[in-house]
Amino acid sequence: MKQGAIVKAYKVLNKIGQQDLPIRLAYDLFRVKKALQPQWDFQLAEEEKAISGAREEENGDISFDTPEAAEACRGRLAELAGIDVDLKVTPAQIPLNTPGLKLSMEDIEALSMFVKFK
Repeated sequence: MKQGAIVKAYKVLNKIGQQDLPIRLAYDLFRVKKALQPQWDFQLAEEEKAISGAREEENGDISFDTPEAAEACRGRLAELAGIDVDLKVTPAQIPLNTPGLKLSMEDIEALSMFVKFK
């Protein structure tokens, strides 16, 4: 699987983690999130390296001194997303009728390798 897919799934798991869920489901999703954690930590460390030469603007955006530096950063981020990762995760089961759980179609797609909807 690709690093980018892991990062997307981790973000969705963080979003779901803000909702109250039945204990079994919460635990199963927590277990998946813990399995993805090392890749998330790796991503954050590498992103920090990639943007280390940038400066933060007042509005929170980052900018680079040259277009080449910006392109190098974009290239590194794309390279990170494309890394093949050999990760074995037992998928969690999410019942389709889980009360109060709200997900977008993009969320469902991001979780597709890590969750079985039933």
